[in-house]
Amino acid sequence: MRDYLRKETVLPVLLALVGLGALMSLNGFGDDSVAGRARFDAIGDSITWGVPIAFGIDSQGVVRASGHVHQGWPELLATLLPAKDGVNAPITNLGISGAVVRKVAATHPRRYLSYFSEPPDALLLIGTNDSNSIVETPSGLGCSGTACDGTYKATLNWLIDNLMSNGREKVFIGLVPPTWGNNSKEIFADPLGANATRNALIQEYNRVIVEDIAEKPGVVLGPDLFSCFLTPTANRFSLFEDVLHPNTLGQVYMAALWREALAREHAQPPTDHCTSPIYILESLDSYRHGQKQNLLAVGDPYYTDEEFTLVDIPAELVDGLWIMQPNANRDNQDDEYLEFDAGPSPVTVYIAFDASGSPPVSRTHAFVPTRLSSQLKVSDSSVERLDVVMAENIVGVMTIGGNKSARTPGQQQGYLVVVVP
Repeated sequence: MRDYLRKETVLPVLLALVGLGALMSLNGFGDDSVAGRARFDAIGDSITWGVPIAFGIDSQGVVRASGHVHQGWPELLATLLPAKDGVNAPITNLGISGAVVRKVAATHPRRYLSYFSEPPDALLLIGTNDSNSIVETPSGLGCSGTACDGTYKATLNWLIDNLMSNGREKVFIGLVPPTWGNNSKEIFADPLGANATRNALIQEYNRVIVEDIAEKPGVVLGPDLFSCFLTPTANRFSLFEDVLHPNTLGQVYMAALWREALAREHAQPPTDHCTSPIYILESLDSYRHGQKQNLLAVGDPYYTDEEFTLVDIPAELVDGLWIMQPNANRDNQDDEYLEFDAGPSPVTVYIAFDASGSPPVSRTHAFVPTRLSSQLKVSDSSVERLDVVMAENIVGVMTIGGNKSARTPGQQQGYLVVVVP
């Protein structure tokens, strides 16, 4: 257990989701700073709805795999909030895939209010689709009067006024996260560079939120989801499934950031530094070789570019954070193919590799064979299981070579890395 994560705050529902264990303990969950607020409506687009995450939380609070139910940070956040009489605070997920601010404004102000005598507070996150060049809502930054008509600023103001006039005491609004490209096939070479015009517009939206919207009575500035994913010195693209949507670990990260914002409950301006409230790998460069970090369970694909799935996971790896890579890189022989910062507290790192060959070479650490409680089985009929080597008490930066950096014949498929705090 890392010294800055508290065991008493481990979350049972998230444990059921991905075996999070030590990965997902957050400070302060025992307080009752938000316990008095019984309900929330989460309002937004597909990032709120949960695309492309496919899971559902059943009536017993257990997460079940689902091929059609999309749930995201709102459902995860509900498990993080202090329970009242043993029941988690319900959060209604009102995310609409593809929504822009004007669609949300037209759809949501009175939705569900008839079901409650006291309307829930709102958690609002909207703007990603507005930045798309096909629709591109102007920010309205610095505008006044009729010059604001049709802008993000004017429509968001109108939406919040309607939410308030229909009985909501507070609206918590998150800053819009970055995008990593204009579409799923075109990734920005520099997401903060001159060609990343979509992020430039999103940053204008966020200035509107901070400088104008957050000053409205009853509005509380939520998490800075832009700076927590992207700054001039930090790039967390490894937490995204594609150029728009966070992966499972990214959704857990967002839920934790929302939890911190609700506990804080006062405006906090954007910052160029965002300390992660959960354990993630820093300095994992998704741009160089396409690796991603994620939380995987049985049935999940383990490559970023193929559909082979995990069939059985040994108990020692259940609480792990998985580094996924494109299997197209299986012939890579680079001595420094993968690098990440494991952090200041000791972790165990496992490499799972095609048993017909040898594990990749690490110039920074010595790996030794290990026998786990069961085999790591996969759906790939050419492999069926992966052998495992391990290195213990790892802190700081680790470097691992490419799949064939050992220069030995045999293995046909790429390796996986699992980091267990």
